[in-house]
Amino acid sequence: MSISLASFNVHLNGRDPKGNGYYDLSSACNRVDSDIIVFQENFYNFSEPSNLIFPSGHHQIHQSIGTFNLTPKYTYNKDKNQSGEISITLSTKFPILEQETLTTKAYGGDPRTSSMLVKLDSPYGKFWLLGVHLTTGLLPLGSLLQIRELSNLIPKVEPMLVMGDHNLWSPLVAASLGKDFIQVVKGKTWPAHNPKHQIDQIFARGFQVLSSKVLPNLGSDHLAIMAQVKL
Repeated sequence: MSISLASFNVHLNGRDPKGNGYYDLSSACNRVDSDIIVFQENFYNFSEPSNLIFPSGHHQIHQSIGTFNLTPKYTYNKDKNQSGEISITLSTKFPILEQETLTTKAYGGDPRTSSMLVKLDSPYGKFWLLGVHLTTGLLPLGSLLQIRELSNLIPKVEPMLVMGDHNLWSPLVAASLGKDFIQVVKGKTWPAHNPKHQIDQIFARGFQVLSSKVLPNLGSDHLAIMAQVKL
């Protein structure tokens, strides 16, 4: 039996990257419906509620990655508080056994320092998942240093998934995680309107990759990625 995966940076709670209101995030969420979904740039502790929708029966965890102020391009909605915490959000149908925040150094004034580590209990076995949204400070050095720090903090031998927006090219992520990890999805993901780089990644240890794909533009500045894996 397979496990379906998805990772999607939704861009500031579903805001259109061109500053023209909101795109159809509800439809986008339906397109990435999977057993495990890692969203990036969901709102957390903003006065504006999250615009994500989740599959029925899923469990959610929200991990703040830092407090941000929205640029004037996105502050057209004047009745909303335009600063607050942005999160990584995990939505999964599997029970969550453990949860921990892994903290790295900050770089270049970017507040992103936190990643989400969880242990999940699937019918096929238990495994770890690391959800990330790495820094854009001092690109590409900051994100490279963060994934190297995280590689020293994660469990060393058990099956594991690393999912999210790495703000870093795949070969550097692969070299940082080590030879035990395989790249699950290959394809350019950013910017969505004319993809030139793959910065959205899923890496796996102890899993077999059955299929993978990069989705068409759903409205964000990132393309979503999906896969089927076997433990």
